[in-house]
Amino acid sequence: MSEKNSFGRRTWDKEEFSKQGALRREKEQNKTIEKVEGVSQIDRDSLNFNKDLNKRQVIASNVVSTRGKSFGFYCEVCDLTFKDNLKYVDHLNSKPHLIRSGELNQQIEVTLDDVKQRYEMLVKKMEEQQNDDEKYDIKKRIAKRQAFEEELKRKRQTKKPKPVEQKTNVSTNNNDKDDNMMSMMGFSGFGSTKK
Repeated sequence: MSEKNSFGRRTWDKEEFSKQGALRREKEQNKTIEKVEGVSQIDRDSLNFNKDLNKRQVIASNVVSTRGKSFGFYCEVCDLTFKDNLKYVDHLNSKPHLIRSGELNQQIEVTLDDVKQRYEMLVKKMEEQQNDDEKYDIKKRIAKRQAFEEELKRKRQTKKPKPVEQKTNVSTNNNDKDDNMMSMMGFSGFGSTKK
């Protein structure tokens, strides 16, 4: 395979390594062909839709339910606790739960009288809703609100506040700028009457 030359370095036999590489590539191609043929065979079998027709299969869930009450979603009927809400909902819809709870055996019988009573109740409800719509007629409500606002406006006009007298301070000092600023801000002074 490898030999050392006079300098102590390895020299490689290139022909031998190219033969080994060719053999490896050939083996890998054979393996991939076998894999592809195996997968295609499996895929063809899985496409047979009539294979499991009218058969039931039990699929075990990854989330295990525990007996008794513990942390999670608890079913009192079956005495099971589930850690996942989706598994809990699946359990509530499962046949064993429905049998234990008695919901599966119950058959609801609806008679013609039941249907008539329900229809009459719905008709009454619709009529009441129409009457409520008449009670709350939007045009009447708008007119009532406008009248209320006009009344408020009249009351405000009759009760006008007295004008506040403003004291003005005329100064004879050279600080006209300060006085102008004080008068703009509404100050007549800083509490001193001395001039």
